Amino acid sequence: MPVTTPLGALTLLPRTIWVPIALIVFLIGGLFWTNEQAVKAVHEQGDHIASLLTFQSKVLEFRNVVVDAETGQRGYLLTNNAEYLQPYQDSIERLVNILPAFRSAAAASPEMTQLVTSMEILQSKKLAELAATIALAKGGDRPQALAIVRHDNGQQIMTDFRDAADRILQRIADLLDAARRSQAQNLVRSQYIGIIMTILSLAMLLLVLQLLVNQARRQALVQIDAEHHRAELQYMVDDRSRELFELSTYLQSVQEREKATLARNLHDELGGVLTAAKMDLAWLQSRSDRASPDMKNKLREIGLFLESAMDLKRRVIEDLRPSLLDHFGLVSAIGAYYDDTCRRAGLKYQANLDDAIGEVPSDVALGIFRVAQEALTNVIRHAKATTVYLELTSDQHDYRLTVRDDGVGLDNVRDVGSHGLAGMRHRVMALHGQVSIDGTPGRGTMIRANFPRALGATP
Repeated sequence: MPVTTPLGALTLLPRTIWVPIALIVFLIGGLFWTNEQAVKAVHEQGDHIASLLTFQSKVLEFRNVVVDAETGQRGYLLTNNAEYLQPYQDSIERLVNILPAFRSAAAASPEMTQLVTSMEILQSKKLAELAATIALAKGGDRPQALAIVRHDNGQQIMTDFRDAADRILQRIADLLDAARRSQAQNLVRSQYIGIIMTILSLAMLLLVLQLLVNQARRQALVQIDAEHHRAELQYMVDDRSRELFELSTYLQSVQEREKATLARNLHDELGGVLTAAKMDLAWLQSRSDRASPDMKNKLREIGLFLESAMDLKRRVIEDLRPSLLDHFGLVSAIGAYYDDTCRRAGLKYQANLDDAIGEVPSDVALGIFRVAQEALTNVIRHAKATTVYLELTSDQHDYRLTVRDDGVGLDNVRDVGSHGLAGMRHRVMALHGQVSIDGTPGRGTMIRANFPRALGATP
């Protein structure tokens, strides 16, 4: 009578087969435990990274509050306008709430506690100097207060304070890099363990199946088993591909968030420094009536340098996170970006932008903008074109983006190992859209991308 159950089939196995099966099961169990430890380590590193980022934000906030206090003091002393004391008073009040959280964030690390202590000592010295100069100015001894401000000691305290903050931030950055590397290593280890477990599982299954082929109806069982394994392997491939796609999409979203954070920090911190420098320069220029012509020329040159720096800051921030996209919408942002970039690159620019598109969801708008941005970057770097054509339209189903150039074209788009093109395709697919890249040698390249209005639409 033929055996019809798995347990019944296993009873036919010779005893010598149980040894390799037991070893494989033991190895799989050990690998599973190792993989669980790797996953646990990934979660722990994630928590550690989150705490470091929180501490980093506290350091930046603490530093900015002290800088704001100094800015208010300098504004008051330079202008004798009591309104400039408001930032100083606000900073003093904010320090009352910031310091406990600042100390708490560093409490887990003796090294960080020591760095924080040195930073607090410098902050106390600086605030004492600020309070003393303000008190002198209020008491009518403004020249003495200004003399203290101009003294190297006060500047050195602020320099030491910033250096202390930079040391903490650098240490946090080092710890973040180490944590991220460790997290990445654990993820890779988990992937390798999964592959090994899969191989061992398949090896054990193939070992059992090799013995079962001696039973009746061998050929039918082999064919069914082969189909089963092909389906299982295809499922595993599809599942892993889906995981990699989701990971890549997540990394792109993290990158966009980091760009937005960096742009915001540049705007707030660097913008504040440049604005303060312009205020100081304006103060100097207002008192340069008796200065020599050379001195006036130098002041004018410094003003031009500051204007160039602020223009550079604006371009960097726009490259990181287009502000027009948030404030004026997709059509204005793309049009302004292409107009400015093509002008600086010496390209002619023709556009057909549908102003009736209306409001576009922020993630879709950012995706369309980045695809258009990458397309123009490729044109400037590789196409050797003279003219770029941009078209952005929509209907009730899709947003349609087309970028075309009259450059050298692509011989075979599939053979072009461009990370930019791969990233472009991924952005479109992440938004459930479709993209085509057509290139003809000597006749330019055309990129078309369709983005469904409904995010739930299937690719």
